[in-house]
Amino acid sequence: LTSMERLRAALERDIPRPLAKLPRDAYSIGARPVSAYDSDSDAESAPAGEGGDDSDGKTPSELAEAASAFPEESSDVEDGMDDLVLLDSDAALREAYARSQEARSSGIGKLRLVLQDTEGFTRYLEHLRGYKMEADGALPGGVSPKDSDAWVMVSFYKLTTYPDPADLCTRLMEAWAPLGILGRVYVAPEGINAQVSVPSEVLPLFEATVAANKDFEGVFLNKDEPVSFDTQPFNKLQIKPRKQVLADGLDTPLKWENNGKHLSPAEWHAKLQVKLGEKPPVLLDVRNTYESQVGLFKNAKALDTTTFRDTWAALEKALEGVDKDTPILSYCTGGIRCEKANAFIIQEMGFTDVSALKGGIVNYGRYSAANNLTSIFQGVNHVFDQRLGQRMSDEVLATCITCGGPSDVQ
Repeated sequence: LTSMERLRAALERDIPRPLAKLPRDAYSIGARPVSAYDSDSDAESAPAGEGGDDSDGKTPSELAEAASAFPEESSDVEDGMDDLVLLDSDAALREAYARSQEARSSGIGKLRLVLQDTEGFTRYLEHLRGYKMEADGALPGGVSPKDSDAWVMVSFYKLTTYPDPADLCTRLMEAWAPLGILGRVYVAPEGINAQVSVPSEVLPLFEATVAANKDFEGVFLNKDEPVSFDTQPFNKLQIKPRKQVLADGLDTPLKWENNGKHLSPAEWHAKLQVKLGEKPPVLLDVRNTYESQVGLFKNAKALDTTTFRDTWAALEKALEGVDKDTPILSYCTGGIRCEKANAFIIQEMGFTDVSALKGGIVNYGRYSAANNLTSIFQGVNHVFDQRLGQRMSDEVLATCITCGGPSDVQ
């Protein structure tokens, strides 16, 4: 390694965040010019063995290790910033250190380093965001979240492999916070699960950030009905790493990509219209009890689970005695629970004809409303934001646990 490479390695070791995460062209290393305060009168009286003799003959490579120690804060830090000596080669590093030695009577020179962002840092931020800020710091085209008249509810997920969930969380926060996005996003080694509310004015920018991120290749952006901008579906934007995006309690993960077919809302709607002579499918609601009690598809079999961890035993019970070639149709709110449930039905239970509703109830509700269809889903779709529920039909399926009257809230 060259001396400059060793210096960068030492800095990245001692300041791992953010330097270890940045590309090398995102910052430059400079040395502050020697000034009056660099003199060291105390060093002149230093006892023998505690001064310059130990530093004589040091190579730039050795100096690189020593230079990683940053000086204490000083009121003069801003002085001479325009006169910084750029350390872009071993020769520049050697010369800067020699000058710092000459300034001290003890011969012990402190190389005072300054890190500055470069155009590479700007490019790095643009890469993280998926868009380029205007010169004045405004969003592209001068759009502003504050000019929105609605929140667009968007959810998406992807079960894949993310080796560094914390890094992806950082990149998403950098991209989405300036857009005024609110919601909950969980990232884990097994994938991502996101439910966000996007100001309508910046929806195209949000979509651009997703499209620009290779980690999200192939994801389906599930857009729900807009909500008035006066209503705040989420309190803040939370993007957090987790062990799992959907805690399943399984000892060994299954092959999540082997999970059957994904039916569009139109295909799903047609599939539930069973014709005479056809083998009727088994329709499974893989949500929890409090969700299926307020709404479900007609003729669906609810698993009645308390948490998703209970799903596996509930599936075994629900499909006990069912022929393995029987069509199995599963659905949930947005689709992610069906991804895991159907993988289990195929890989652990041996069923051969397994399908899920793409985008879940949210996607079906939008499709049926857009096409003026009578919804086969009855009641209210429970959602995980401050709306709590989305009415899909006039039926009220649940009863109040206090008074016994009809109720959509559980």
